[in-house]
Amino acid sequence: MWFDSEQPSNRILVIDDNLDIHQDFKVILDPDASVDTPLDDLESDLFGPAVKDTPQPGSRWTNYDLAFASQGKEGLALVQEGVQQDRPFALAFVDMRMPPGWNGLETIERLWEVDRDLQVVICTAYSDFSQLEIMKRLGRSDNLLILKKPFDPEEIAQITVTMLQKREMTRRAALNLEQMERLVAERTEAMARSQFHEGRTRQAMDNLLHNLDGQENRFVKTEKLATLGQMMAAYAGKERSPVHQFRGEIHLLEGFLRTLERNIAAFHRLADDLHAGRPVAAALAEAETVTHRADLAATLQDTGDALLRLTAQADAMDRDLASVRDFAAQENGLAEFTDLNQAVGTVLDLARSFLGTDVTLETRLEQLPPLGCVPGQILQVISALVMNAIEATSGQERRVTIHTWAENETAFLSVQDNGCGISEDNLPRVFDPYFTTKGRHWGTGLGLGVARDIVQQHSGNLTVESRENEGTTLTLAIPLEANQPGTRPGDHQVERLLTRVPVGQ
Repeated sequence: MWFDSEQPSNRILVIDDNLDIHQDFKVILDPDASVDTPLDDLESDLFGPAVKDTPQPGSRWTNYDLAFASQGKEGLALVQEGVQQDRPFALAFVDMRMPPGWNGLETIERLWEVDRDLQVVICTAYSDFSQLEIMKRLGRSDNLLILKKPFDPEEIAQITVTMLQKREMTRRAALNLEQMERLVAERTEAMARSQFHEGRTRQAMDNLLHNLDGQENRFVKTEKLATLGQMMAAYAGKERSPVHQFRGEIHLLEGFLRTLERNIAAFHRLADDLHAGRPVAAALAEAETVTHRADLAATLQDTGDALLRLTAQADAMDRDLASVRDFAAQENGLAEFTDLNQAVGTVLDLARSFLGTDVTLETRLEQLPPLGCVPGQILQVISALVMNAIEATSGQERRVTIHTWAENETAFLSVQDNGCGISEDNLPRVFDPYFTTKGRHWGTGLGLGVARDIVQQHSGNLTVESRENEGTTLTLAIPLEANQPGTRPGDHQVERLLTRVPVGQ
């Protein structure tokens, strides 16, 4: 038991059945309370009053609080009273033989039952017990010292100071240990709370990221549908769309068929005339006239040309549909090695087919290593950049330039237009969701924002440079091997975000 007090205890208990021993301790430990003897009186008469020694300044134990008991039971009562009053004894000098009551060992056992931290000095003139027997009986030696009688006063004074200092150091060490244990317990509890909140935070973040991922997927699909709708609207609005071209070619073929039908009917009539006996020469002359008038060779040539054009148009439509199918295909979101130049070609086929020929699409496609990416997502990024550039152009010389190259293990793609450019006020907002300067009939305003999100998920970056009335350049940069086949781009960003959650804060 420790008593949390700033001041060290100076209380000393002497338990001895010899009252002279009590007097000796008073003389040694309390000089102010010493008793004058007849010899002292004679000295006073001859030399005057003696000047008593004063304690040395600076010592914390210069004034001891002494208490005395003649038997073990009496000493136990004093120790119990001190504990109850929160004024415990720091040190007890206990005699070994105190008939008819308890001996020293039994007394010490009873004292330690009340105060385990009491420092004890056994005072004995006999060898009733060996030191080993004493240690075995008491079971401890950390608070115990054995002093043989007769003892020297200076030895008593030194032992007293030493035992009190030991008691004080032990007390302070115990208080520090208790404080450390309390701090450790508080820290452990705080860490437990922090880990609990961390777990809840991680779960909340997982749910949030899951919801954001689903929302982002919906944004991507929405923008993809918007782009497809825009392309199809442009396609339907062209007068020379494949449907109109098919109708024109079919109309020509219908005319060729009617011409052939008339010629065949004329030849049937000539054949009937020959069977009826008409002169052969006259029939041949009429047949030559019919053939010359119909120009059958030219008709057959035109028919073959029309069929070739129809075949070419059908092939072009098939390629367009394949490009649309590739663009709109549902994917599992896993990366694979992709030819970036081939993806550019797919997008340009769509652009040329659906947007006509009034925009010049120039390409500078350098040889590139395979790029690790999700193909459909990169197609959507390229489509957004190209469509945005086409819509930004105006005037008679509408031009869009697409350039690809590789540098420092990174694939680059830039799309440059000669359009109106972007003002300095709007330039920081070009990637904001739903922001657009094109008007409400020109898409959702998600295109560039979704494109940048996709590029960033692929560990890349999308930047913009623009000047008003001079045009705009958007540049995509993705590390070639940042997304290994079979991995899902963006997962590494989630892990990095989760590791930022502080632990034990």
